[in-house]
Amino acid sequence: MTIDPTLSASDSSRFNFPALCYALLPALFALRYVNTPPDLRTYGPSHWFLNYHNGFVRRALVGQVFSHFNYLSWRSIFVVEALILGIVVVCTYLVFRSMLFGTLNERRFSAFLLAAPAFLPHLAYMGGEMDNFLYMALLAGAFCLMRLRSNTGLLAVTLFSALGLVLHEGFLLMFYPLVLVLIIELIHQRRLKPAAVGIHLAVIASCFLSILHFGKMKGLEAEWVSRAQARTDMPIERTVFVALHNSLGEQVHFALTHYTISLVARVALTLLMCIPYEVVLWRLLISVIEGRGYSIGLQRTVCCLFLVPLLLIPLGHDAMRWIAALCINISLYMLFLYQTDNRHGEGSGGMRALLANWNAAPAGMATFLYLSVLGPWGLAGNRLFANLANLLAR
Repeated sequence: MTIDPTLSASDSSRFNFPALCYALLPALFALRYVNTPPDLRTYGPSHWFLNYHNGFVRRALVGQVFSHFNYLSWRSIFVVEALILGIVVVCTYLVFRSMLFGTLNERRFSAFLLAAPAFLPHLAYMGGEMDNFLYMALLAGAFCLMRLRSNTGLLAVTLFSALGLVLHEGFLLMFYPLVLVLIIELIHQRRLKPAAVGIHLAVIASCFLSILHFGKMKGLEAEWVSRAQARTDMPIERTVFVALHNSLGEQVHFALTHYTISLVARVALTLLMCIPYEVVLWRLLISVIEGRGYSIGLQRTVCCLFLVPLLLIPLGHDAMRWIAALCINISLYMLFLYQTDNRHGEGSGGMRALLANWNAAPAGMATFLYLSVLGPWGLAGNRLFANLANLLAR
């Protein structure tokens, strides 16, 4: 039997096994790394022991929620991490269900973006890092913005962006660039007025500056670490509290001292092994931008906005987190545009042509085998490189 790859999910999922596989691949790729050794994930959960007991502190919102528990064992932290990942996966599937359970072509395209080393597997491998919380704030805000495509959606994304900043001020450079790119798209479609966007930008700037000014950690770093360690059997990462005490100049110096030759080599080798994925993702982005009818200047502006997360590299030595944020933003941009165009029938010809060209490429399952072998990106490398390094060290 010949199966038409354009069949809808309701018609094809009953007998089209490849279609079902593509729909499940992102979740399965992510769940493979739920059992990552807990000792690799202590930096993120150490944020869970910040709180507002001595006044407002940046990055302490999650910790304030967990402060209602007198003690968090390492096992309970691991369970919470798994639950958070489950929420991330479920929310992603709900937002992009029309593509993940759409035609075979749509499933292949969305599976490639979501199952990539920089997306869901990366979020799973990073465990309790703040990235998962920031991603959910971004996903909710971007969904409201592109679903409503009005000032109401702009208000919603303003609130979720402010929440992201309270969770971690790094949200401004990590994930907020996607919000700006989507706002540019809606201005281009004449869905948003520049005055409303100006108010949005003023609110975000005010939130960011207020968090930096009022969110300085009070008290001695050693006292915070001691109180945190008393509430858990997980080793507390001192660097979490050092970063909150540091000024901008001190943080840059602190981060640069951690960029050892070994770390830089791991990042470089990871990027080298992932060149096919990186090239394909960037070429897809350029094709999408060129098909939106932007001016040359606007196209360059959008490309530059996607590169903004790289500005975090001098501020933190976990370089692959920032590069992964760049890739996540690009992937979400294409997914939201395709889904929105398909729903409203506006400019979908260009996106559908892109999808047709993508699925005409002779990649097939080899592409997903390549992504599976690579494994997720971590802080300063990827799973495949870590395995090879461990093998050579024996």
